[in-house]
Amino acid sequence: MQNNNLAPGGSTTVTAAPEDASGNPGGMQPTNVPTWSTPLPATGLSLVASADGFSAVVTAAATAPPGVTTITVQGTNSGGGGFNSAFTITIAEQPAREFGFTFS
Repeated sequence: MQNNNLAPGGSTTVTAAPEDASGNPGGMQPTNVPTWSTPLPATGLSLVASADGFSAVVTAAATAPPGVTTITVQGTNSGGGGFNSAFTITIAEQPAREFGFTFS
């Protein structure tokens, strides 16, 4: 399973390309629009798929907690069979870079 790391407040565009069992381009139903799913909103991620379903923008909220979320893409192949594939997004805790000060 592929993974991408995001910092809180970061975003990435993910493109899904249908492949056959050998990793070559695979056929899809002509009218099929792949669907994307993830356990939102508890993970601190937002997911906005493109109109054709072959890409999506994944954004981590600035307050997103560290953790790993699985995102699944589902489609229908040219033979009429359903299939899905998944990847993970890891939100990494950011290391300290400076001190903040409070005066009282």
